[in-house]
Amino acid sequence: MAAISGTFNMCHPEQAERAKNLVRLRVLAGACRPLGVSVITLCTGSRDPQDMWRRHPDNDTPEALARYGRLHWPGPANCRSL
Repeated sequence: MAAISGTFNMCHPEQAERAKNLVRLRVLAGACRPLGVSVITLCTGSRDPQDMWRRHPDNDTPEALARYGRLHWPGPANCRSL
């Protein structure tokens, strides 16, 4: 397997939903090495609580734009720490 999808709605309007899925992403990342996978694909999502692929007017608000920079992702240099 070349990659595995870790896609979830990182911009979901409810913090609890984002936190729950970040935990799941960490579990998925922990399973990658035994599976021989070194790539996890991701997508930021949308502020739409029902459909992460649908455009939402709140995507362009200052709060949402600030959140995109605070997704609590450690960055490429620290990916192994997940």
